[in-house]
Amino acid sequence: MRKTDLDFLQLSGHLLRYLLAFLFLWAGINKLLDPKSFARSIDAFGLLPESMLVVTALGLPMLEIVIALAVALRWRCGLPLMAVILLFFVGVLWYGGLQGLDIDCGCFSLAEQSAHTTLRQAFWRDWLMIAAVVYVFAIERIRRPQAVLKTQTRRSI
Repeated sequence: MRKTDLDFLQLSGHLLRYLLAFLFLWAGINKLLDPKSFARSIDAFGLLPESMLVVTALGLPMLEIVIALAVALRWRCGLPLMAVILLFFVGVLWYGGLQGLDIDCGCFSLAEQSAHTTLRQAFWRDWLMIAAVVYVFAIERIRRPQAVLKTQTRRSI
């Protein structure tokens, strides 16, 4: 692979990493600003008992913010955690779609409610975000072996 190709891949990986982190941070903050609205969105799916709504409406956005920071700060757990939570979201959206629910997913809270994103749109958007996570993860794996190879080459000289 040529150096310019690798530079482009690395740049695109960095940009996607920070875009994903920003989206999670933005979503988490918006939900924390209006936890009652987010709790209503969660309740509309009918998956949780009422006693768990407040805990989930506060805990999930905090988890999204922590994951956003982990991804932005390049912690090893960041991308895998983001992939896991996105797969969880996809599962919940799939369930809502199977149930024929015509509700707001609550993904980005107030901003999304005004646009009224359908569950199907949110479902595919989350799959797109999962693809972006996999891309960033793969790009970092491509780059890492070359960095190790350069270090080993310098030592042998």
